[in-house]
Amino acid sequence: AALRSLLLFPALRPTRAVLPVRCMNSRRWSDDIPDMDGNERERPLVKPIRQATRTLSTPQEVTNAWKDLDSSFLLPSADVLHKLGRETIPHLPTLNDSTIERVLDLFDRTKLSSVPLFLSLLDQVFHRRLFSKQVCTVLLHTFLRLRFVLPDSRQTVFNDALHDVFHQLTPEEAIELFPYYAQLRTARPSLGLALLDASASLLPHTSNFALCRLLSAASLAHLDAREFYQDAARELLVRLPKMNESEVASVAVSYARAKIYPRNNFLHALAARAEQLVPQCDLECLSNILHSFCVFRQCHVSLVAAIDAALVATEEQSSPYILASVFWALATLNRAPSPALQTWLFAAVPVVLPDGSIQDVSSVAWALAALRLYHEPLVSLLSELAMDLIHAGKFSGVDIRQLTTFYLAVKLEAPFDVPPSLARLATMLQKYPNPLGPTHFSQFHLEVLQVVQSVARRRGLGEIKSEVGVESTFVLDMAIVGLKLAVEAHGPWHYLENSSIPLGRTLLRTRILQGLGWAVGTIDQRAWVETPPAERELLVESTIDAALLQRSKHSPGS
Repeated sequence: AALRSLLLFPALRPTRAVLPVRCMNSRRWSDDIPDMDGNERERPLVKPIRQATRTLSTPQEVTNAWKDLDSSFLLPSADVLHKLGRETIPHLPTLNDSTIERVLDLFDRTKLSSVPLFLSLLDQVFHRRLFSKQVCTVLLHTFLRLRFVLPDSRQTVFNDALHDVFHQLTPEEAIELFPYYAQLRTARPSLGLALLDASASLLPHTSNFALCRLLSAASLAHLDAREFYQDAARELLVRLPKMNESEVASVAVSYARAKIYPRNNFLHALAARAEQLVPQCDLECLSNILHSFCVFRQCHVSLVAAIDAALVATEEQSSPYILASVFWALATLNRAPSPALQTWLFAAVPVVLPDGSIQDVSSVAWALAALRLYHEPLVSLLSELAMDLIHAGKFSGVDIRQLTTFYLAVKLEAPFDVPPSLARLATMLQKYPNPLGPTHFSQFHLEVLQVVQSVARRRGLGEIKSEVGVESTFVLDMAIVGLKLAVEAHGPWHYLENSSIPLGRTLLRTRILQGLGWAVGTIDQRAWVETPPAERELLVESTIDAALLQRSKHSPGS
């Protein structure tokens, strides 16, 4: 009645008193609400709160306080809850199992962050082996919310308990619980796969949100769940026409992150639906879709053109990550931005990128080199930003290699002299050794190496060396150092999917090596497989001759 009168007659709302309580409805609590009649004795709902604020001296009082709190419509403020938690800790060993489970459940529902209380509850759970389905679910929620990592001594016990609990779950419960378990640092891949298998039977009956959540969690956990992804792809083919832009972007990101590439009909359907939704996408969705298809090594020209136009038309403020993601994807696909998008990107870099990380700066710098977008003010700005971030010690080996590639490209190809800031950056990069790890040769590489060695001996070209480092940035598959002749064995990852068109990173690498005076010959794996073994020496010889001839045209004295 009081709530009804408050809604019907707003003028009756008091302004003089605000109790430290919140409204609880369906296990969720809203913001503080005022005292509606000013007379606490006539408000029966406040009785449990008043009991919870008293000093609790016996286990029975603790039990009653948590029981009243569980059945109450109103929830005390955070201060009152923390006080209740502090007074509960000494009595936990004497409380019965049901009370322990109730306290743990309320700890999760009320979003309490009292670490001492949680640690005490955790001790009781492990001591009493209270690993019921409800307790395990609450623990998973709380571990993620508090970013809590179990000690090594308890990880095995908890995972063993979860193994028993997971076999009791229904498919609906497995779908609900899997995203929480998949994000645990101590998650066992076998248990994660068991949860996914339990969820697979309900894929046709799940909502789009639940399905996207499952895919995202599985990709973040890096589970080898190819069958699940294939089953999900078949289900998604039916749902794609009715999915919204955020769901389509989430699906694309999940498959790209997991490095699972379903049959092309699924990716083509995904690209077609994404193209339809491009006008409704925000910047994050646009960059995620573009980046995902870049990982798939698929360049859908119409989709890229639609994203290009949408980026130009947007009035939303970009972020450093989005800017770097768009630059990197366009450069990898070797798709130059339209003049309008180029203007938009160049205008956004000075405004947005100063707040970015070294990964953002090095990615944009590398992309400018790959696309040959040499703009002197932009080159100077990127160099200054990179030096500041390197001084702060926030960089990795990948960043050093990308920035070195950027410097070499500007030095060899830009229509202007190397700016002073970039020269200082190059000097700084030399102080940070970037050891290039060993290359893991595939059977294809080994076969090419044997034939190249045979041709080199027969023609007297010199000794063939493998894994030759150049400028502490590139590793050549095989080379004759004296002739500066490199032979590269390129597998499918150097090209667009089912295409002979090289990716942007492959083209940039070849351009820089040629600019440094190397003759670069490339042998494609598909051409190698299609060539009979008896004719492979001819293929290698023609590749070497073409590389030497091309260098002689650009450098007649070589």
